[in-house]
Amino acid sequence: MGGLWFGDNAKKPINQHQRWQMRGGTICWEPSIPANALYWSRRIEAQAQQANQRRQTGAFLRLSKTSQTRATWSLPAIAACPLRDETCEHCYALERWYRNDLPRQIDRVLCLEYLQQLIRQDGLTTWIDWMVKNLKGLTITPTCSNAYGR
Repeated sequence: MGGLWFGDNAKKPINQHQRWQMRGGTICWEPSIPANALYWSRRIEAQAQQANQRRQTGAFLRLSKTSQTRATWSLPAIAACPLRDETCEHCYALERWYRNDLPRQIDRVLCLEYLQQLIRQDGLTTWIDWMVKNLKGLTITPTCSNAYGR
């Protein structure tokens, strides 16, 4: 488990080189320890415990929703992004509730880890079958009628 750390001023541009990673139960800061490391260490350790619980129960294996879609399989910003460059600091997925909703961030990371594990084990069809089953189970309700009133 790992991620980015932010300076004391959250409005600063995102520096993708400021990273943390859990290794052997210890948080490793890169390239240096932030000034607010104790605060973040406590938060990260609590989130890591929650992530382990959710991983063991499979609670993260579900479809989520956004205001724009009925069902999504959300992945974490930057870690799952195929393009990592200067445009990342303007990414919508690094703003507002995407950034502040830590339980959802945990689920996104666990979803990515799950897919990566399936890909390594050549078992992606397991996820595809699960996704098809869940999408078929959605109830479709029309949001508007067409010009013919049907």
